[in-house]
Amino acid sequence: MLLQPHRNFVTLFLLFFYFEASSQFANKDYSRIDSLAIRIVYNDVNQLAIELTQNYKDDLSKIRSIYTWVTENINYDYKVLTEEHPFSKFIKNGKSINENDFNNDVILDALTTKKAVCYGYACLFKKLCELSAVKCEIIQGKARVLRNLANENYQGDGHAWNAVQINNQWYLLDATWGVASEVNIFNQNIKIKDDFYFLADPLKLIYTHFPSNSKWQLNIKPITMDEFLNQPLLLKEYFKFNINSLEPFSNVITVKKSNKFIHIKFDLERDHLGVNVVEYNKNLDNTKIDKTNNLSLIKEKKGKKLTIRKQLKFGTQRVDVYFDNKLAMSYKVEWINQ
Repeated sequence: MLLQPHRNFVTLFLLFFYFEASSQFANKDYSRIDSLAIRIVYNDVNQLAIELTQNYKDDLSKIRSIYTWVTENINYDYKVLTEEHPFSKFIKNGKSINENDFNNDVILDALTTKKAVCYGYACLFKKLCELSAVKCEIIQGKARVLRNLANENYQGDGHAWNAVQINNQWYLLDATWGVASEVNIFNQNIKIKDDFYFLADPLKLIYTHFPSNSKWQLNIKPITMDEFLNQPLLLKEYFKFNINSLEPFSNVITVKKSNKFIHIKFDLERDHLGVNVVEYNKNLDNTKIDKTNNLSLIKEKKGKKLTIRKQLKFGTQRVDVYFDNKLAMSYKVEWINQ
């Protein structure tokens, strides 16, 4: 696993603690809890909380049941992203309502429409936890997303997620990012669950999530906003491949105009791992300018060390790195006159 240079022995201890805890949670069989949760159909939040958790005495099972229901039944409201004021429908008579009423309206709308943005997911999740006697908090802060990564002076997108308490210990989860993805298998749309954001390792989540209150980093030595923005954008697939180190350790790859080559170095646990590099153009319109042609990609493997070199097309502003065709990390490209 990758560790930032500034992280010390205490952080390594925390890493071990969270690895042990998350391994325990990850190895738990949630299939029965999940199968029961996805069958429940209620629009009333109070009755929903009862149905989801009444059969469980421990907080972990309650949290899992709530998480499964929310991620299976609430879809992200992408239409709201195009609106100037995404919460305008909750403003009454041109005036903002108090926070409690506002949150209740957001929750009701999520249950009625089965759609929400991140704050709606976080509000609903917290409400269901509270009604089930589980301690939960809404965390607000910034998240780094691919579509805006290369924008000048990018400071992250506003985002909300949750912290829950299990056995007097706080853990992080993000129901918005944990929504089951739909894939087509044999002409049938099947939802595939990914538990990376369920009780997520805080030392991994910090590469994409930055809480406004540093205590919710759950790290004895929190990083600053500048450190958050200047580190590489490492996504969940990066950690699943157990990459141990990375160069450059920055969100920017500097490229000389004279030769246009980038160099990225990894330590890999797996011997046979497909690597692909995709470029995005200057307009940042999500148009890949080099989707399939990787003739200029050079891979050098020595033991566990892998170096990839690629000559970019001038104007490239973002580079994405895929392992076995799964997006794992991304860099902003900076061109220099050399």
